[in-house]
Amino acid sequence: MESTISTDMMRILLGGSPLARGELADILHLAGLEPSLLDSPQQRIPTRLLAVIWTEVERTADDPDLGLHLGELRDGLPSGPVLFSALLNSPTLGQALERYCRYHDIMGDFVQPRLTTRGPTTVLSLSASGRVTLLRQHVEFVFSFVVSVLRHLSSEQPTVEVRFAHRRPDNISEHLRIFGPAVHFAQPENELGLDRTYLETAISAADEGLLAHLEQYADRLLRRVRPGTWSARVAELLSHSLCDGKPSLATTGFKTHVCPMV
Repeated sequence: MESTISTDMMRILLGGSPLARGELADILHLAGLEPSLLDSPQQRIPTRLLAVIWTEVERTADDPDLGLHLGELRDGLPSGPVLFSALLNSPTLGQALERYCRYHDIMGDFVQPRLTTRGPTTVLSLSASGRVTLLRQHVEFVFSFVVSVLRHLSSEQPTVEVRFAHRRPDNISEHLRIFGPAVHFAQPENELGLDRTYLETAISAADEGLLAHLEQYADRLLRRVRPGTWSARVAELLSHSLCDGKPSLATTGFKTHVCPMV
C-alpha cells in the first residue's frame, strides 16, 4: 500500500514556508493537486507528491536548510491535529515522545520513528517506510521539529546528539544553532539522542483525563491509516502500556480476548 501524508501535516509544512500563497498554489498545481485540498482536514495525499512539492518549495525559497527552519515551530505548537494535543497532555516529555512515535502515522506514514534506550540516553531513530527514500530535508525537519516540541513543552532547550545519514552540507551553522555542537554526518543511521533524565520532566499543562479521550480519537484515526489486524491490535495495546508503565501480558491478553499461557 502506498504511503501517504495528511493534509494537516501539509498545512504545517507549507504554512511555515516563506513563500506567498500564489507561489504555493503554483507548486501544488505542479504536483497535480488543487490548493483547496489543504482546507480539507484529515485527507491523505501520496507521499511521492510530497517529494515534488518539497523540492519545488526548497528551490523557490532558495533555502538549503528549509527542513530545519520549518521544524522550528516559530509560531508555537500547532493546536489543531490530535497528535499535538496528545503530546501537550502527556504527563512527561518521555511519554510525549512515545506518543509521537505511536501516532506519527496519522500525520505521515512514509517515515517510521522508533525509540530505543542506550544507557543514560533515549535514541529516536528514523527509517523509511516501503520504497520511500528519506530526503535530507525530511530528516532534518523531523529532528528540528522534535527538539522544538520538547522546548515548547518544557521551556528548556534539550541537550542532544544528532547523527544524520546524509553527507555534511557545506554550511552547518544552522544545524549547530538548532542542535548544539554534537552534530554528525554520513552516519549509518538517522538518530537523535536525548538524556533520559531530561525526558522525565513533567509537562505542566498535561490533563490525563483529556488525554484518555484524545487517545481514543487518535486510535480511531490510526486504524483508518493502517487497517487493523490482530497483530496491529496487540502492537497498539503494548504501545499504550509502554507509554503508561510496564506492559502486562495478562492485561494485554484480556483486552485482545486471548488467555495468556501459564
